[in-house]
Amino acid sequence: MPTRWISAAIAAFFAGLSFRFFLGLAGYLGNDALVYRAGAVELLHGRDPWSATINGYSYAAPPLELVPFVPLALIPEWIVQPSAVAIALLSGGLIASRLQLPAFWVMYPPMIFGIAIANPSIPGMAAVLYGFPLIGLMLRPQLLLVAPRRAIATFLLLSAAALLLVPGFIASITNVASRYAAEGGIVVNAWMTPLMIPAAVALLLLARIDGRAAAWLVVPAISPAVGWYGYTMVLPVKSTPLAVACAIPIPGFGAVAITAYAVVRVVAHQRDSPRAQRWLRFLNRLGQGANP
Repeated sequence: MPTRWISAAIAAFFAGLSFRFFLGLAGYLGNDALVYRAGAVELLHGRDPWSATINGYSYAAPPLELVPFVPLALIPEWIVQPSAVAIALLSGGLIASRLQLPAFWVMYPPMIFGIAIANPSIPGMAAVLYGFPLIGLMLRPQLLLVAPRRAIATFLLLSAAALLLVPGFIASITNVASRYAAEGGIVVNAWMTPLMIPAAVALLLLARIDGRAAAWLVVPAISPAVGWYGYTMVLPVKSTPLAVACAIPIPGFGAVAITAYAVVRVVAHQRDSPRAQRWLRFLNRLGQGANP
């Protein structure tokens, strides 16, 4: 099949799923930004930011993640909501551009899901890709594995300071975690499932031959507190089959695809390694010697 027809089929698949997401999330557009804003409002008023709830979803992130949203506490919700979606959409376009993907990849369903709810993971990923890792980590700590070491060290120091200044998070972390699990609903990856261990082993093996790819894939495969938007993190790996598989909205399917990708990469590397080639030559000689 010609490449242009494959691209057209993928684009149509992305467009259909993205349209479905927008319809399903019509009442929740920009909701995550509103949740973070509500947490910032509570913090500025000296109250518990983890009690902030919008449309049934509560703020559940560490205190440092509130910092970028404190200015939004001074802006009305009706302005924040469309503005946050627009910023997320721009960030999605920047991600596709930075990764040199065709324009239709802006419609990548997991990314569109994150854009629709204005989840900070989308602008956070764009910030990391464009060389602003500290901002990216503040927006989405799950990007820790793909950030430079200096940014990681600074982020950890700031996080520790934020925990000291706002100790309520440590005191209520059990309640926050249980509430997040109840509100999050279906687990979309391999977190706390039988696949979690083989997925982790496959990614550890992949890390030995391609650490960067493994770093991008850990969070969407086995990290807790990840929604459909988390699969946007497979895009930097630049594997079209993997990205398409992770766009299929079946819980756990993306994690299975990531595990399979890691296994295939590792096996292919072993087959191409000098040691494997020596063993193949040895076995071929044995086979030739056994022929009459």
